[in-house]
Amino acid sequence: MLKLMVKNITIIIEVLLLRTFVAINFPDDLKNSIRSIQNKLQPYVKTARWTRRENLHLTLKFLGEIDDGEKESAVKAIQKACKGSQPFEMVLDKLGYFGSAENMRVMWMGTSHADSLLSLQRSVEESFAEFGFLPDNKGFKPHITIGRNVMIDQNIDLSSIMKPDKLYVDNVYLMLSENKGKGYFYTPIYKIDL
Repeated sequence: MLKLMVKNITIIIEVLLLRTFVAINFPDDLKNSIRSIQNKLQPYVKTARWTRRENLHLTLKFLGEIDDGEKESAVKAIQKACKGSQPFEMVLDKLGYFGSAENMRVMWMGTSHADSLLSLQRSVEESFAEFGFLPDNKGFKPHITIGRNVMIDQNIDLSSIMKPDKLYVDNVYLMLSENKGKGYFYTPIYKIDL
């Protein structure tokens, strides 16, 4: 919110910012499969904040808060990034975490063979840079967050829980992230087919 004082008159200009990211969304059968993995892990967990089924996705680029003008630029950047890209298949075959085994900040699913995914993400990153968006300097680590702040109660071989699952990637989304008091909810605001 911006306040301006003009001859003792206060004018308040509210700028609506949208918290956004670029992602690959999943079909219901894959979301159900991921939910099943979360359920298999539950008996071994002291505490966890599991990702809600409807929020499961793979982030290609986090944009943060953008205004309407930047939203239009983001749509153009996605269009440019996806131009000439072909649909591809990837296999989700890894279960891992960021943090330590005692305190997993993020538990994730990933893929061992990600050439097509990495190519798409590079294209997204380059296209967004051309439209004035800041680059992601942390490096892309393709993963699907399935839980946060996970504390395992006992030793478990994560590979014994994981069953490989295929994902056919044929579109990319611009997503809106809204905090509704009970966590974040993600809504597609633009979709492009590959």
